[in-house]
Amino acid sequence: MGYICSMHRCYVPRLSESELIIDADEAHHMMHVLRMGEGDQVELFDGQGGVASAVISFSSKRETRVLPGQIEHNALPARSFHLAVAPTKNQDRIEWLVEKACEIGIRSFIPVLCRHSERKHVNMERIRKVVLSATRQSGGYWLPECPEPMTFESFVRNRPAGVAFIAHCRDGERVPLKSISVEENALVLIGPEGDFHEEEIALALESGFNPLSLGDKRLRTETAALVATVAFNLR
Repeated sequence: MGYICSMHRCYVPRLSESELIIDADEAHHMMHVLRMGEGDQVELFDGQGGVASAVISFSSKRETRVLPGQIEHNALPARSFHLAVAPTKNQDRIEWLVEKACEIGIRSFIPVLCRHSERKHVNMERIRKVVLSATRQSGGYWLPECPEPMTFESFVRNRPAGVAFIAHCRDGERVPLKSISVEENALVLIGPEGDFHEEEIALALESGFNPLSLGDKRLRTETAALVATVAFNLR
């Protein structure tokens, strides 16, 4: 079981109980922005459930080292929520969504390139930095996965295990979000501003996706994705 503390959190990809060298960006924030120094405490996390308190053991212009204590291991939540989204035209809106979704709780963020997608390229390096920052800030122990963007067809055939939903705006029977009760891993696929192509919806339904309604209003992509994230985390 993890613990919550008010000390600064620092990401280290390979956590051990031996003295560790801190990444230059993390060290700059600790030593120059937060004005920390030798002897101050930090919380280390590796993004894979591991967490440990540590003391800054050495600091210079070139290097900062910390000495960790005992490592605690936190299991993944019993249920995982995966969010798949057609990238918005504006990269800033994607980053905003990723930040908020990570704070609320997702296991993965998957960009899906649809026929009506206005953006075909996503800066995943920037997205992963946002994921790390949001996980650090929110006290998470597991970094959400962020695979490279994939085509709609590839995603539908290789989606994460669990119950899957596609939120579209076409006519036809759809399950209301407020009536869903999921006791296993879940995934929600959110389309572009122009909605999915009819053939994409048909392919998803043939592949076992459940049609989902997010309500009576037509929501922007990032709004719809955040609504789904909140709803599934409250169940």
